[in-house]
Amino acid sequence: MELSKREKIMLIVLAIIVVLFGYYKLIYNPQIEKINELEKKAEKYKSELKAIKTEVSPDSKVRKDYKIMNEKISSLYRRFYPKIIQEKIILILNDMIQDSKVDNQSISFSELELGIIDDETNEKSEEYEMESLVKKYLGMEDKKEDEVNEKNENEVKIEKLTANLNFNGSYSNIISLMKEIEQNNREILIKNLNIVKTDNNELSGNIQLEFYAVPKLHNQDEDYLNWDLYNEYGKNNPFYGDIYKNNNIVTSEVDNNNETSWQEIKYDFAMTVKPFNSDLPTIMLGKANDNTRESYVYADKNGVENIDIVFTEQKDKYYFKYRTSSENYPKNYKIGEFFEPKDDTINLIIFTHERNSNKDVAGANIKIENNTSKKVLVVIDGDDKNRPRVNIDKVKGRIDIKRY
Repeated sequence: MELSKREKIMLIVLAIIVVLFGYYKLIYNPQIEKINELEKKAEKYKSELKAIKTEVSPDSKVRKDYKIMNEKISSLYRRFYPKIIQEKIILILNDMIQDSKVDNQSISFSELELGIIDDETNEKSEEYEMESLVKKYLGMEDKKEDEVNEKNENEVKIEKLTANLNFNGSYSNIISLMKEIEQNNREILIKNLNIVKTDNNELSGNIQLEFYAVPKLHNQDEDYLNWDLYNEYGKNNPFYGDIYKNNNIVTSEVDNNNETSWQEIKYDFAMTVKPFNSDLPTIMLGKANDNTRESYVYADKNGVENIDIVFTEQKDKYYFKYRTSSENYPKNYKIGEFFEPKDDTINLIIFTHERNSNKDVAGANIKIENNTSKKVLVVIDGDDKNRPRVNIDKVKGRIDIKRY
């Protein structure tokens, strides 16, 4: 049967439609679906990438919290020696003996051992600060106690060295020795103390001290670990001498005019203001020589942080309180906390650094309110001369500012 011209055209059109439909159904449509699926995945990955960049960004809350928490944990580790080096311990004891002016008769040491710090109580009334911080750091706050081995729950094994000192001295000398041990920037445990009165109205005694060391997570204590013990230091006889070591934050010789230099002042409070790219928070403020960091507040941002510091006097007693944008001390900010000024003035030292680039805008605007009869002395060390990081706003009272 012969098809008409019109029928041929219709068949051709139909064949084209079938081919196009098959192409759309079998080739084009699957490709479009794949493209749409890939676009959705791309959007998802872009969103995840943006979230990751936000988290790792220097301005992210996670990074800021990490830096602050890292400093708190590191500050607890600083209280222990990184490694027991007996020669170092001898020099540390020598400084304490000389400063307290006791007459040391002998020092003996035990063998280095793996010691155990054991909590003798059957129940823990509260978590240790280190344990709490580590749990928070690892996100373990909600894990049950039965996940911990009960046998080792209250035991921590660390390096331990025991030293026995026999000494003579006055009551004030021995008290001074106790203070030297207590104020040492690392933990020294007084295990035993025996004191008897001698015939010449002096005291004779024996003290047993324990030194502990734990491995450090960060590069700390380089001055302790890298010091060359084979160089000549101090005196030939470490038990006698007239070397005087100041017990303040930092020490140096006095100025040429025989006045006490700023480095020899007894500081009540210490503060650091760092660049934002530092591994530490930009703001750290607390009581001087507070090795526990319990009195410290922190802040971290690449901008000017507002800080309030208030000193108050009531019935010849002195109180302090301070706060950043994120923390305050004490927790009950209205009352403040009692402290005893170490000098005729209330002294605050602020350590800071020159700016490292035009993008470095980290700094501190500090408002100080002095409601006491004493003068507040603020010493600022190392600030940028052209673009200072630290600005002091004298809200009230006598406040003296010195920059070096």
